[in-house]
Amino acid sequence: MWLSGCTEKFGQSVDSNAPRATVIKIITDQSLSSKVINIEGTILTECEAGCWFFLKDDTGHILVDLAPSHFTIPSKVGKKALVTGTVSREKDDVKVIAKAVEIH
Repeated sequence: MWLSGCTEKFGQSVDSNAPRATVIKIITDQSLSSKVINIEGTILTECEAGCWFFLKDDTGHILVDLAPSHFTIPSKVGKKALVTGTVSREKDDVKVIAKAVEIH
């Protein structure tokens, strides 16, 4: 649940109908591959160009890639984020291809 306040939006609109997932669920649940999910957490580290970041929640951290969706975000390390994206799995490499990011 987000507190009211300033929200910055990047990419498309967040899909409020997409199921919520945690980092550990995304990493361990094979059935989420290629599915659209919502994940929220804190931005841990970020590419200087703003084309990817690592998102951390209580269960771990995961790469969020913005480049395939052709948008970037300014530096937001330490900020809370809500991401709508598609789970991408290539062998042991699991990441979220973001479609939308909201920063709070």
